[in-house]
Amino acid sequence: MVTKNDLLAPFEKGPRLAAERVIGAEYEKLLVDYKTGLSIPWDGKYGIEAVMKFFSDSFGWEPYEEEGVIIALKRNGQCITLEPGGQFEMSGAPVKSLREVKGELDNHLEELGALSESFPVRVQWLGLNSRQTPETAHWMPKPRYRTMRRYMPTVGTRGLQMMALTCTVQVNLDITSQEDFAFKMKLGTRVGPLITALFANSPIMNGAPSGFQSWRAHVWHDVDNARCGMPRFVFDTDCGFEDYANWALDVPMYFVKRHHRYVDIAGKGTFRHLMAGRISGHHAEPEDWQLHLSTLFPDVRARPHLEFRQADVVPPEAIVALPALCKGFIYDEDAAQAAWDLVKRWSYEDCLQLSRDVAKHAVRASRPGTLGTVQGLCAELVRIAQWGLERQVHAGLGDATDTAHLDVLHHIAASGETFADKTLAAFAAG
Repeated sequence: MVTKNDLLAPFEKGPRLAAERVIGAEYEKLLVDYKTGLSIPWDGKYGIEAVMKFFSDSFGWEPYEEEGVIIALKRNGQCITLEPGGQFEMSGAPVKSLREVKGELDNHLEELGALSESFPVRVQWLGLNSRQTPETAHWMPKPRYRTMRRYMPTVGTRGLQMMALTCTVQVNLDITSQEDFAFKMKLGTRVGPLITALFANSPIMNGAPSGFQSWRAHVWHDVDNARCGMPRFVFDTDCGFEDYANWALDVPMYFVKRHHRYVDIAGKGTFRHLMAGRISGHHAEPEDWQLHLSTLFPDVRARPHLEFRQADVVPPEAIVALPALCKGFIYDEDAAQAAWDLVKRWSYEDCLQLSRDVAKHAVRASRPGTLGTVQGLCAELVRIAQWGLERQVHAGLGDATDTAHLDVLHHIAASGETFADKTLAAFAAG
């Protein structure tokens, strides 16, 4: 039996003291065949399975299996996981500083370099598999993806694109209280389109310019609106733990896990239905709730820390820019209030429209309710983040080098030249 306490427990264990907050970064990238530029398959001498074994044998990563399939590698609080289309995701350990985030990234790049010396593969740091479609991509045999692949086309037109083709960089941030959770959910959701604009890097779709700066962001607008994007409750409620839980209760389920195997119940009801005994043959267990929460994909997700999920992956030299940006305006209260002042007047409809506009135009998208573009707002957000990082350094909660990670974002906001623009220029040059 699942109780109200069970439903709230994942969120209530999240708060930390401000001085004890940590950060984490996750970044997906695509491993492609060196000659063809196409994603590599699961099996074969140089397939993803062989890559996973190479990392395990060469660098001390511990394999983790489900139903006899290696789905992840773990080491010292870090994790390498597989996304549906073979996207290779590095999830860093929770660390105290941006310097440590950068150290993890540098080590990961060294190991990827060793991989490229032993395997005929290279790494593609784009927000989208630019050469393939869901029909031609190589799907990974991860058990939970069977259900998602079947169910996604019944609730949206781009779910399989999201699964098979997209790559993101995200940052994980702590909260200090339920009130802090509510404020940061509201702030992070509203600021999300500006983050998308600054990190747009997926303009090529199926071998040709798509007309979008971030096709990845465009994809997310028609995946499954019940579980993705900007949930209306973030705008319409206090946005506390119970509000998030109530939203999650009414999101249709994918599966439950019984005897270490996934049981497909997609399309049969919500978690609220499961609790009420309305999904035949199954009764809700606390572990089902934890699993269900992992299948929700809002722009800001509670795990119980907050995941900011709005950015395309970018070249490795700019990866730490996202943790730096968000740490700057989230972990300093005055900076957070200044960022809130930029976006607090935007309604749900404003934010939803802006999220669509930045997918197409990035920093050149129109500002809600006024003339001009969001480029100036992006510049102000980066300036606020720098101020926040400087204040954290002064308080002993940062490093003097932290603000350097924002240089690339200052340039984008000042010049209007995005990662996507550079990708398009390289594409045009052949």
